[in-house]
Amino acid sequence: MRNIFLTLSILTIFLFAFSFNPIQNMEINSLPANYSWSNDCDIAYGVYGSSVASAGDVNNDGYDDVIIGAYLAESGYNDEGLAFVYLGSDTGISPYPCWTNGPNQATAHYGISVASAGDVNGDGYGDIIVGAEYYDRDNSNEGQAFVYLGNGTSPEVFPYWTGESNQANSQYGFSVASAGDVNGDTLDDIIVGAFMFDNGQTDEGKAYLYFGSDSAISSFPDWEEESDISYANFGCSVASAGDVNGDGYDDVIIGAYSYSSTKANEGAVFVYYGSSSGLPSDYSWQAISNQANSHFGYSVATAGDVNGDGYDDVVIGAYTHDNGQTDEGVIFVYLGDSLGLSATPQMIEINSANSQFGYSVASAGDVNNDGYDDIIVGANQYSNSLSYEGGAFLFCGSAGGMQATPSWTYESNQFQALLGYSVASAGDVNNDGYDDVLAGSIYFDNGETDEGCAFGFYGEADPAGLNKRISKEIHESSISLILNKIILTCSEAGAEVNVFDSAGRCVFRQSNLNSGINEIKTDMMNRGIFFIKLTDSKSILIKKAVLIK
Repeated sequence: MRNIFLTLSILTIFLFAFSFNPIQNMEINSLPANYSWSNDCDIAYGVYGSSVASAGDVNNDGYDDVIIGAYLAESGYNDEGLAFVYLGSDTGISPYPCWTNGPNQATAHYGISVASAGDVNGDGYGDIIVGAEYYDRDNSNEGQAFVYLGNGTSPEVFPYWTGESNQANSQYGFSVASAGDVNGDTLDDIIVGAFMFDNGQTDEGKAYLYFGSDSAISSFPDWEEESDISYANFGCSVASAGDVNGDGYDDVIIGAYSYSSTKANEGAVFVYYGSSSGLPSDYSWQAISNQANSHFGYSVATAGDVNGDGYDDVVIGAYTHDNGQTDEGVIFVYLGDSLGLSATPQMIEINSANSQFGYSVASAGDVNNDGYDDIIVGANQYSNSLSYEGGAFLFCGSAGGMQATPSWTYESNQFQALLGYSVASAGDVNNDGYDDVLAGSIYFDNGETDEGCAFGFYGEADPAGLNKRISKEIHESSISLILNKIILTCSEAGAEVNVFDSAGRCVFRQSNLNSGINEIKTDMMNRGIFFIKLTDSKSILIKKAVLIK
């Protein structure tokens, strides 16, 4: 059930976006029925879900956590951007974030990219990386990337490391990712793209790799590469490729969606194989689309091991590739072996014009626990029942490779919501042995215009792989906020209310509520952010409140 973000004052009720509004009662708005988890930011035009990713296990409790970016969300600065981390648990992803951060700089677009950084300092806690493509440090709009270490409760507030391009308008941080461990030193490494970087060629793009360190990550890259082709936009996407040749070193994959070789702006992808000394000075493998303006390489990712042969594979999106329908989009899966990646891909499409299938691609992990990794693909302009509602598509692996038809699909069921703008594996957020996935819908409205929404789907043994349980909706029970009182309307006797502070500590609990109206005074809470959780035998309802005294 989505969170309804409200603000509560003894004298005045404020909206979370800090505008005055005399709302005293607000009913819950339902979201599409077949997700396992969802959340939004309740900030108009925040585009929450513009980037989604697993955060690894930031508090080392055995449950994977997730990170969501909202690159236009505001918390004091215009279009600064925010990122949110939610912890996993035995019941799945928490309904409220354990960590929220922003750059405190206008128009930085912090959260345009978010990812797990792996464990960069070897302390056993998962770390995260966030990109801010227009962050100004020494140069205007040069961009910056921030790494935050995990600890026993949540990521640290202040970054362990920051990186920058030192070139204006290079958009460093448009893409960020863990590189895995490319040099075999047991510490995870990070990779950052600056796809508008110039060094002899306009907008050729550049990628930077930094080795993990138990003391301090260098401010200077340990490896860097450019395309040397004007307008190639090398580094628009960066990712770990896994270990495609089985040599024990992780490899990286980099996209250049406007690269021109045999066709204008056909796009190209480059893979660099890891070794004891890191990455080579020239690419180890390359692929091009052979179709003009296909945006091949706009999205790249490891596919995991889709055929169970012990070698990791990769998936590449070309979201305007035509193969019978205009701008339908195609994905390309290349299998790994002892010699590296194959030269011939498996091409997969959904035969739907203008869908932009492949706008986002990711490994889904193994959502049905059958021993073969799966992939998830976003088509952000997919139109089925509604124009540009967007869709996410799961393809399962098998001994013969990737299955050619999706085993599961999901749509936003909202006009122009652009579901599938981002997709990712969530890891295993509930530690049940099945991997889970995320999908972002940047223009989803749920009380605020274009606030955006992220959806989580929990893996299960069903052959389709993803949970299709219907989320329960509260029809009679509700939470209302009126001046200094919390009004709970319970549809049945025996319900329970819990109030949590921003650190997740329960500060108030009352069981066996009466059927009908129950009133709780807010004087038991000091100033701050609180989450009110009402639980009955049918469902759970959560609202967020900020108490200002």
